[in-house]
Amino acid sequence: MLVKLWNFLSGKIRPTKAPSSLVVLLIDMQDRFFNLLEQDTRDELVAQQIRVIRTCARKDIPLVVIEYQGFGATIESLAREIAQVPRTLTIIKKGSDGFIGTGLRKALRRFGAKKLALMGMNASCCVRDTAESAISRKYEILTADDVIADEAGGKGRKKSRQWYEANGLFLKSLII
Repeated sequence: MLVKLWNFLSGKIRPTKAPSSLVVLLIDMQDRFFNLLEQDTRDELVAQQIRVIRTCARKDIPLVVIEYQGFGATIESLAREIAQVPRTLTIIKKGSDGFIGTGLRKALRRFGAKKLALMGMNASCCVRDTAESAISRKYEILTADDVIADEAGGKGRKKSRQWYEANGLFLKSLII
């Protein structure tokens, strides 16, 4: 995996098509976080994320999977769908922000990204920290209520939603 990331970032692997200005980020969809959700929330979240991932595959939209180091791989139901996306890359992070200490910024430049669609777990922490860094780096962000989540009973959800509405495009459902 690290060799593939290095080859991509160093330019040895080139995108298969002209870069799109939209890149989808899938953040922390790992069992350790995902299992903190109630079952009905898990089912809805995964169904909507699969819909977006399939759109990435069909429209050749780049997908960057961001995983928190030490918390395992992305859940299997999503991993099967991700494998069908022509332009995908996995980034491993050591903290809540997907930009800090990773090759994310360089990867986004290689994909020609201007807009980032955010999906994932820990909407009030890891997704938001990555979104804040994206904005500080002049990316436009968008997300939707049906593709991000916080653990059951998460107290930051309302504040998080207000932040997304104030700083990006926050939709009821993510349509790309």
